[in-house]
This record gives sequence, C-alpha cells and structure tokens, in this order.
Amino acid sequence: MLPNYPKVSVCITTYNHEKYIAQALDGALMQLTDFEYDILVGEDDSSDETRIIVKVYAKKYPDKIRLFLNSRENVIYINGRPTGSCNFVNNLMHARGKYIALCDGDDYWTDPHKLQKQVDFLETNPDCPICFHPVFWLEQDTGQMHVSHYGAPGVKPYYTLDDLLEHSNFIPTASVIFRNHLIPTIPDWFVRVPFGDLPLHILNLHYSGHDKIGFINEPMAVYRRHSGGVYGGSRRSLKFERLLQTYLIFGANLGLLERVSSRRGISKWYTALSETYSVERRYDRSVSSAYQAVRCAPKGNRMRILLRNVAALMPSIYGMATRARRVIHLIYKSVCIQKK
Repeated sequence: MLPNYPKVSVCITTYNHEKYIAQALDGALMQLTDFEYDILVGEDDSSDETRIIVKVYAKKYPDKIRLFLNSRENVIYINGRPTGSCNFVNNLMHARGKYIALCDGDDYWTDPHKLQKQVDFLETNPDCPICFHPVFWLEQDTGQMHVSHYGAPGVKPYYTLDDLLEHSNFIPTASVIFRNHLIPTIPDWFVRVPFGDLPLHILNLHYSGHDKIGFINEPMAVYRRHSGGVYGGSRRSLKFERLLQTYLIFGANLGLLERVSSRRGISKWYTALSETYSVERRYDRSVSSAYQAVRCAPKGNRMRILLRNVAALMPSIYGMATRARRVIHLIYKSVCIQKK
C-alpha cells in the first residue's frame, strides 16, 4: 500500500524514454532511507514503448509508484514545441511528501543514500528551502562521462536567488530536493514557460522567505545528454531563445526584471544569443540581440557588454554587407538586362 504521508515524493516526468526510463526508476527504487517515500511517474503519452514499461513497473511496485498516464492534447505548445509543463505541474500538484525530489526520465540516480543525505541536510538547515548536488554528465553518443557543476558560480556551501538570476539554472533536475507546499498555488503563467525548473526554484525561494540554496558537494546522479533530449539535435540558438523567454515571463510576473542580477542574466544570454545567431549566419537577429544585450544590462556594465557585442557583431556586419552587395549587384544586373 502506498504511504499516505511520505517524507519525500519523487517526481519523474517521462516522454519517449524507452531506452532510459527503467534506469531512472531503478535509481529511485534503490534508495535506502529511514523514512517512507513514494514515486510519482508522469508519462506523457509517448510514441515509443515508454508507457508499457512504466505500467510494468507500477504493477510490480504498487507500494511505491503512483502512475499518471497523461494525454499530449493537454500539453501547452510554444513556437510549435511542447513545453512539457503540464506533465511536470501535474506531478507537483499530486505530491504529498514533506519534500519533493525531481528526476527526468532519461536521467538517473547513482547513490542509494541520496534521498537520506539530502533530507538530513534540509532537516538540519531549516533556512534552506532547496538543496542540490553536482552530477555526472554523460554524453550518450560517445559514452564519455565527467563531473559537472552545471554552470554554478564557483563551488560554495550555499547559493542565493541572485546567483540563480545572474547565472541561470545551475541546479540539475536530477539533483534537486525542495520543501513541498511553499507555493500556495501554481500560477497560470507557469505553464507558459519553456523551462519549468528555474521559475520553480525562484518561486520556492520567493514564498519561503529565505534566500539560501544548500549544496552537498557529492555527485549522486547522472545527467544524460543525447539526441532526443531537450537540446540534443536542436539548433544552439533555440536554447537561448527559450531561456530568455523563461526569464521574461517569470521576471514580469514576479517583479524581477529590474533587479540588477536579473538584468545581468538577461544581458548575458542576449549576448550569447547574438554570438550564436552570428555563427548561424542569421545576421539581422544577431544585431537585434546585441542591441537588447546592451539595453538590458545594468548601467555600470553597459560599456563592457557593448564592447563584447561589437566584437561579436563583426561577422554579422560583414555578412550583412556581403548580402547587401549581392542584392545591389542583382538589381544592377536586372536594370542592365532591361535596358538591353
């Protein structure tokens, strides 16, 4: 029988993960704890064998697994791409534990004491609503693996809201555990963000009244990068487009757009987007993003951002000039042919 009041609810979202979902579930099932926990699996109407696999696991472990079989019709689409937020939010809304741990269906946990260590940390640090750890980064195509701190600003025992805003989400999904019931209700705008993790962490900090994010410097999970993942197989600029869209949505709704750390973060990602557009030869967008990078930067940072963007824009300016010369040449040739 499933526990009515588990200490931790493990939320796993999955879609087209037939090659990986068993390992994700095994990593959750192997946890050794002195408390009860349940596993919520949100299966998002996969087109492969994922749904069959999770049904087998739910039948085999009825005392641990709560299965939610969702329909793709309920997914919110942004720019023609599913956000996955409805599946994610559904798990969060049904989580009964004092704490919530997250894991994507293509990632997995490696330490059987992971949940115990993180719960012990949060129990002894009541001023921390969130706790996370580094992960092993696995390149699925090559089999290469290394420890990653996921872009965190240095290694330190605690991070803050300003760290998140300036550096974006450095908390790997498979590493995080946070206190449940901090957010009174999931806001309507949440299902419109392309990435749910970052605004979820910011909401938890906002409503908790605390600004500390705890860190345990032990890699206890694997983040798997592969062609079917969020970024795998996509043009690189898509990542920055969706990240900026996420910033603008939660920033506007939580009144964070004018915060210095938020402006630094937005400017930083507009700069990265400008550079990426330049590499992709999307020169007009490169120029527009560079302008936004300078406009959004805090006043003390604008000159540095401007100089960086000018350097990055040189290929774009050259490319646009080349394109303009070609257009002028074609017009000239057309005029000459008409005169003949």
